[in-house]
Amino acid sequence: MKPIMIEIWSDFACPYCYIGQQRLHRVIESLGIKQQVLIVHKAYQLNPFAPETQEKSAYEVYAEKLGIPLEQAKDKLNTLALLAKEESIEMNYGLVKMTQTFDAHRLSKLSEEPLIIEALHQKLMKGYFKQGLNLAQPDVLIKLGLEVGFQYEQLKTYLQSDNHEEAVRNDMLEAKSLGIRGVPYFLINRSYAISGAQPYETFKATLQKVINQP
Repeated sequence: MKPIMIEIWSDFACPYCYIGQQRLHRVIESLGIKQQVLIVHKAYQLNPFAPETQEKSAYEVYAEKLGIPLEQAKDKLNTLALLAKEESIEMNYGLVKMTQTFDAHRLSKLSEEPLIIEALHQKLMKGYFKQGLNLAQPDVLIKLGLEVGFQYEQLKTYLQSDNHEEAVRNDMLEAKSLGIRGVPYFLINRSYAISGAQPYETFKATLQKVINQP
């Protein structure tokens, strides 16, 4: 059974990252290759200048970013939420706080255990999109970290430090060196790339190519 490494550049504030990863996991399950797949999460920030606190709604921020009317922004984001629902993902844009994700990416470096990292990624994305959690707040990150098995003092000390800041920045520099201009970006065995939240069939066809390689 050949090992398959899938490196994923993503941001917790990226809806297409959430959707794309959900599709990837469905394909892995359907092909029965979960035991041979190693997922390596890499950090990427869509908006590295996002604030740590956000008074405006996601609709307002999105409208200002695109220079469109508020109602049009609502329609676009709510349509995106419907797309996510097809993947059993709940996105509540009425609650979403578009804030800084750098420390959330740092937190995802605290463990080298793939199962813990994957569980944390899922909680961070669910917390951001469904519950409207502010991922820039240490107490929020501590709460989610506790849920995947970290200890309170361990989390508190870690988040007060600058540990793994360089690792997060290196992930983003690597993305730049590879010509990655948007996320999600999936790099399989350093040979096959999938950019964006492609359809289920695209993930399946690509992984089948990898599996069938001699």
